Amino acid sequence: MVFAIIHVGAMLVYANIARYCRADAKSFFIAGGVSYFAAAICAVIWVLTTTTGLVFDQAAIVLGLYTGFVYQPMYIVLFGLISLGGMAFTAATNRVSSLLPILAAILLWGEDPSPIRITGIAIVLISVPFASWDAYQRSKKRSIHKLALPLLILATFALYGSGNVASKAFVEYQTTSRPADYATFLFVGASISTIFTLPLVRRLVMREKAAILPSSISYNPSGRFKPFVFGSLLGIANFTQAIALVHALTNQPATLIFPLVVGTSTLLTMLVDILVWKQWFSHWTVLGILLSAIGVIVINL
Repeated sequence: MVFAIIHVGAMLVYANIARYCRADAKSFFIAGGVSYFAAAICAVIWVLTTTTGLVFDQAAIVLGLYTGFVYQPMYIVLFGLISLGGMAFTAATNRVSSLLPILAAILLWGEDPSPIRITGIAIVLISVPFASWDAYQRSKKRSIHKLALPLLILATFALYGSGNVASKAFVEYQTTSRPADYATFLFVGASISTIFTLPLVRRLVMREKAAILPSSISYNPSGRFKPFVFGSLLGIANFTQAIALVHALTNQPATLIFPLVVGTSTLLTMLVDILVWKQWFSHWTVLGILLSAIGVIVINL
């Protein structure tokens, strides 16, 4: 369970650095691109200092590269989600995507969750519409197309969920490779994916004249060196969460790990949104928080 805690902590650091950078579109995407290269360097250093060298195992190459390729599209989705609901809402949408790896663990790898754990998973998923209420109202006020929010949530389900399935598949199918090998190919893939998405990123940066965020405080992440510094920190956090997740899945069933880390990180991110970013939530969103907390408790009974 230690690796699950490390994963949650690294995700919390990653989420709040990303939220800070989101105040400026250009800084946000520069930091994201730098983060993948920084994480790849961390992975290579980890391999060279803790093992005998990089292992070119088929599971590590194929699944690592696939997960990396979905990271940058997910970061682009993050660009829209943070603007609508902040990081807490973004973390809440991740709860929907947790259903995909959980189903894969049951259907493909024979994990048999208890009825109590299934009840907890259901409660976590039911909480999503309530937690999303504020973002939905904000999208209406800003005259954003009514399908934009559902499509962003669906994209999160497909991208983030399939990436987590790939992490679980690596644990099941790897033969000679280690988590460090998987992480190396993952962030090499993410770096390559960043290059292919440059035209779309450039268009998003040019379209946004000023960021509109659900926060009552102002800050400026732009500057000559700031995006590169924050990008490096993002990379370290990203590498840490990725390798910790694989270790956690090695020691515990996916039907426990995914609901636990997603639910817990959502609650902690919500608290940071309130205490640090001064973002306030409606009673419907608060209800979503309570349901999420109850779901996490039930999952661990």
